[in-house]
Amino acid sequence: MRLRHLVRPGPFIWRLIRFAIYKLPSRLKNYIIGIFNSALKRQKCNICKSKEVKFVYATWAYRFFWCSKCNIYFVGNPPEPEKIRQEYLVDNEEDYRYERSRHFMLDENNRICWKDWKGWKEQTFSELNLTDFEKKLGGLRRTLEIGCAEGKVLEILKSRGWIVVGLEMGRYMAKLCRESALPVILGRAEEIVFKEQSFDLVVMFHTLEHTLNPLVVLSNIFTILKKSGRLIFEVPYFVNKKPLLEDFNNIAHLYFFTEKGINKMLSIIGFRQLNKFIYEDQLDKPKRNICYLVEKR
Repeated sequence: MRLRHLVRPGPFIWRLIRFAIYKLPSRLKNYIIGIFNSALKRQKCNICKSKEVKFVYATWAYRFFWCSKCNIYFVGNPPEPEKIRQEYLVDNEEDYRYERSRHFMLDENNRICWKDWKGWKEQTFSELNLTDFEKKLGGLRRTLEIGCAEGKVLEILKSRGWIVVGLEMGRYMAKLCRESALPVILGRAEEIVFKEQSFDLVVMFHTLEHTLNPLVVLSNIFTILKKSGRLIFEVPYFVNKKPLLEDFNNIAHLYFFTEKGINKMLSIIGFRQLNKFIYEDQLDKPKRNICYLVEKR
């Protein structure tokens, strides 16, 4: 009886500790929980499911970990899908102008900025030898852009003779696409509903790092691509922790990829890498991006 009585206060002590942690400032609380998760091996890598993860940083909302096996930094407590939807939901012109003002000056120079940006994307397609792929496919070829925003990349591809369709979360951005006669579907990258082998090409610029599960997204893309279909995707490129610590405060980024991590994902899904290149981000120097061209085996 005495021994039983001795173990009874245990749950109360744990409740007291949890209550004390709960009352801490959010960022400090996330640090403590992150360290505990890492020390107790409770946190698994979202990509390779390894327990060899290390807590590296915490913001007021999220805890970031690093997987030593696949060398990917990721959010250990990702938000609910609805919260991500709300964060990216650009429903009106005011929201749109706020979103775009982070990248472009929305004034009389806006048209010049967009012209430069489209020029960089044309250069990307040239670097990846898209023209050769277009010749190989012939006249009838279909492409999907995931995270198409207002459809600037779709306009480029349409001008090159592609049958285009976009997938976008923001209602106002989708409205802008439709005003430009560009077909678009509202939805998240994890919610792809197209038939198997529907597209010859899928493009995705700075979208994968915002998704809840990049493996699910890449797997869905693999399914909707035709045999020998291709995927072009671009993400921020990191080689050390310094730029990572700056971007950790951008809670919209749920993943921070390295080449090793990307190669790990591509091998799991079954994509074959054809080309890649790294370049300085023209809108946010000195940060860099990495762009991949892969093929469905």
